[in-house]
Amino acid sequence: MEFEPDLAVGAIFSITIDRITEDIKDENFTVTLETTFGESEVQVGYWSPDTEGNEVPDSVTVSLMVLYYPSQKGIGYKLALIPDYDGGNADKEIVMLASYCKGDIEKDFSIKFDPAIETQMEYKPTRSEGVWQYEFIRFSESDSIVTTTLRKVDGDEERKTTFVIDKLPKEMSFMLEFSPLAQGGGELLYESDEMYDTELRVETDFPGECKYAIVKNTPRRISAKWNPSLLNGFCSIDIESEGTDFVLKDSLIDPDVNLSINNLGSSDLTATWNLSQPGSFTLVKTPGTGVDIHLKMYDWIANISAEMTSEYLSFSWYLDMSGFVAIDTNWDPVAAVEIEIRAEGIGIGIIAEPLKAEDFYLEWTVSPLQIDWHGFIDPLSMDIYLFLESIGWIQIWGWF
Repeated sequence: MEFEPDLAVGAIFSITIDRITEDIKDENFTVTLETTFGESEVQVGYWSPDTEGNEVPDSVTVSLMVLYYPSQKGIGYKLALIPDYDGGNADKEIVMLASYCKGDIEKDFSIKFDPAIETQMEYKPTRSEGVWQYEFIRFSESDSIVTTTLRKVDGDEERKTTFVIDKLPKEMSFMLEFSPLAQGGGELLYESDEMYDTELRVETDFPGECKYAIVKNTPRRISAKWNPSLLNGFCSIDIESEGTDFVLKDSLIDPDVNLSINNLGSSDLTATWNLSQPGSFTLVKTPGTGVDIHLKMYDWIANISAEMTSEYLSFSWYLDMSGFVAIDTNWDPVAAVEIEIRAEGIGIGIIAEPLKAEDFYLEWTVSPLQIDWHGFIDPLSMDIYLFLESIGWIQIWGWF
């Protein structure tokens, strides 16, 4: 990743607030400085919520620098927070507030620290439209969960993005873009010079199935696109990492849509699916790396774990008393694979080590069990299990 140069000109706005009485110590307290310069309006301050165990700090300094970057031809922002608590910052939380408004364009910042720590932040535009560079420096020794909400109003258009860093390292620099796709779904671009043992959660108000993207053990780079629909759903990832989890959710509590791709190493991966009757799932991935995918969409669940020594794995199904399953690896071996597809009243499980198939098609009729197959499969000892609510789990392949 190549960061943009730092040459910038601008103005700084700062306020220091000392609490001189105990009367407001446990109150829900907000204070801001509002000022104008030229045609611009600036606001900077903080909020101390009255949550259990929290208190208004004895002293706080908050600063906002509004900067113009000539190389990027855009406005950026540098913010600083210095909270002081006589009894220490344990279990204390604080929200830094800042805004910049010029004409029809307004940019608001809300940055929550739990616990409150001394921090410097910078948000800079880049030459790529929609991509911002973020830099954090933590001066306190305490770890902290940092929740940044950015709100931009441009005329009648409003857009809000929240990202949560859990926990903030001593220093963290990255570029980030999070945007909707025209056909639904979303797109995430994250780049950094190094990996961080932290979790980044991005939340948006975009329309679509998934408003939450979570990156655990943040990589050097990840470019992800997705549209997690039941039909013609997909997720593609290009990543540079030594082990990152990528998660998409429509809700943080009891999600109806939940896609988790775990322990990703440096690779390209594309998963496409139709969760239906009949249905299909196809995985194209850089060979030589493992993949662990867990997908929940309403009543459908798909779990795929594979050592992808091939770059292609595809399977399709129709699950009923008379049904079929088709498997294809382009006759390249997958070192090991476990597949589970379930929906209400139906399911199929496939276990093989290794798996090598081309145009393999297995059809069956249950009660009594009769099977017929064609195509190519190696090994013949692969196990396939069928679940139907009326009969439970039965093995339909691999008993010989």
